[in-house]
Amino acid sequence: LAYVIYTSGTTGNPKGVKIPHTALINLLNSMFDAFNGFDQSDICLSLTNVSFDVSMCEIFLPLLNGSKLVLTQEDSIPTPEFISRLIMEEQITFAYIPPSLLEEVNNIFIEKNYLIHESLCGWHTDLKVADQWQVGIRVKHQCRT
Repeated sequence: LAYVIYTSGTTGNPKGVKIPHTALINLLNSMFDAFNGFDQSDICLSLTNVSFDVSMCEIFLPLLNGSKLVLTQEDSIPTPEFISRLIMEEQITFAYIPPSLLEEVNNIFIEKNYLIHESLCGWHTDLKVADQWQVGIRVKHQCRT
């Protein structure tokens, strides 16, 4: 057993779902392949609270591949300004940026003329915003509509 995620699913009643190691490893391998690998030159940002399953990718993907991992404080709610500044200061090459923040962070990057090298965005993201992150940089994004 790798971890347990709690979800209410369609019933509205919380329940724990056991995630086996094989499922986590399969997820990490597919993410590694989707982003053409990670190595010691990558600097990955973890913004997600550890109570969400996205944090498993944010934490274990860089650590299993020799990349640097930058963590944020759990008690803070990251603002677009905070995220943008942290990405610039730490020279982040990979971050999961929730769709609700992606456009605001993008606007700050345009204003400051700074672009992230890799991006993973969640579902319902405006593809125009995600595509703007590709100008002059190597980037892949997985956006679901």
